[in-house]
Amino acid sequence: MEAVEALVPELAWKGACLVKTFNKVSPEIFEHLVKLARVHGLKVVHDPGTPLFHWMPMDRAIDLGVTSIEHAKAPWPVVLKPELQAEHDRLVGPDANRMMQQMFMMKVSQMGVDSVSVERLHRLAGKMKEKNVFLCPTLAVFSNMYDMVLEQVKREQQLDEVPAPMKNMIKNSMDAMNAVSRFFVSEMARAGVKLLVGQDGFKPEGTFRELRLLKECGVPEAEILRGATLYPAQWLGVDDRLGALEPGKQANILVVNGNPLEEIEAAASTFLVIKEGEVIFR
Repeated sequence: MEAVEALVPELAWKGACLVKTFNKVSPEIFEHLVKLARVHGLKVVHDPGTPLFHWMPMDRAIDLGVTSIEHAKAPWPVVLKPELQAEHDRLVGPDANRMMQQMFMMKVSQMGVDSVSVERLHRLAGKMKEKNVFLCPTLAVFSNMYDMVLEQVKREQQLDEVPAPMKNMIKNSMDAMNAVSRFFVSEMARAGVKLLVGQDGFKPEGTFRELRLLKECGVPEAEILRGATLYPAQWLGVDDRLGALEPGKQANILVVNGNPLEEIEAAASTFLVIKEGEVIFR
């Protein structure tokens, strides 16, 4: 609590506009942080953490006032089928049995989308739409996540090479997470939840990859473009001056070859860039 009391006001004083929370935060500290952030005018974006076993699940975070959720896999533990949900909830917390968690993860990974209660997912999407909560899927992160996890396992277990059975287990988990994440994006978009375009990286090509992946999930081109422009401005509360080409707003303009409303790939075919009224690329 003391760290939260010291850190949040300092972030606001230094000009931060948001606080990002990540996994393994006790409910008491999380609730206090959200309240304190609101007092200091800071938005809160929540990354619940690993695919399952969230200390602060996204539905509870939303109930506390969080309005942006990171990563499309975030809904998984709160939309499991009831029998799986009960088993999952017994394995959450700082004292949980790590081996039992891994066994459950393998079981759910084998089921993939079949582990999901569509009714619960639609109920969650309805809550998000009602409370104007945004989801940032970051589907592009799966393009290199497998290699990242292998390297992490090597470091943690001091291995020169990951054994084949463990590699297979990791790959199955990654494939299941990817499939479930894409399913969530499709259903959330269909339900009218606002999606933000994020890539969990910093290279420009990652953003264009994210645009394509969202399209593969059935998100309309217009919604994808709003997710890269208007919706971030709305979430940050600066859409009165940013996020759209309208009189009186600041405009950094990307002119492309082709029509991204018909083919989202056209967004990567840069013809002209105008920043603050000046051409900086032609």
